[in-house]
Amino acid sequence: MGDQPVTRAEFEGITTTLNTLTAQMATLTTQVNNNAINNNNRRDGREEPIRVRNGGNNRIIEDSSSEEE
Repeated sequence: MGDQPVTRAEFEGITTTLNTLTAQMATLTTQVNNNAINNNNRRDGREEPIRVRNGGNNRIIEDSSSEEE
């Protein structure tokens, strides 16, 4: 069981997969860079912070219509 030679078809398949992976990594890198730029812009105070309402009156109300009688 020695080393087996790589055929041209196998090599082309590996090349295609590698090119696809490279393109995906480039896309992810661009997204990460864009997120970093957006986060930096928010820290500069150019945008208003996102306001979140405090819960205040959040209560769970039981619904008796689903209970068996």
